[in-house]
Amino acid sequence: MNTEEAQKVIFDNDNCSENSFIYYLHEECYFSIEKFWEFYDSIIAWIGEDKKAHITKKITEIYQKMLKEMIYHFDPMDISVIANFPENYTEYIERIDFALLAYDTDNTDLIDDKTFALQRGEK
Repeated sequence: MNTEEAQKVIFDNDNCSENSFIYYLHEECYFSIEKFWEFYDSIIAWIGEDKKAHITKKITEIYQKMLKEMIYHFDPMDISVIANFPENYTEYIERIDFALLAYDTDNTDLIDDKTFALQRGEK
């Protein structure tokens, strides 16, 4: 994914546009693994690139939205229940945590797939 494509994914998620990860999570109450990886890749695409403050802000806000939706999923007082919610949800959070750290430090060593329990193609 190049930065132009990544920027579109980030903007779509920030705006909760149809077919984005946040759209599925918030509007459809569905954890789209495919869209998760698309969002993850949109962060990775910016590693080593000239960071733009508005991109950093949007990525942070999307991550916050993702975490809130996950919290709401476990809140017995909230009606939001996410379908297809992975049992290993903490591994998804970990992948984004490290993607953000790699993004902040421009260190791609932090996102070496071999170091993570969660691999693409897994639920």
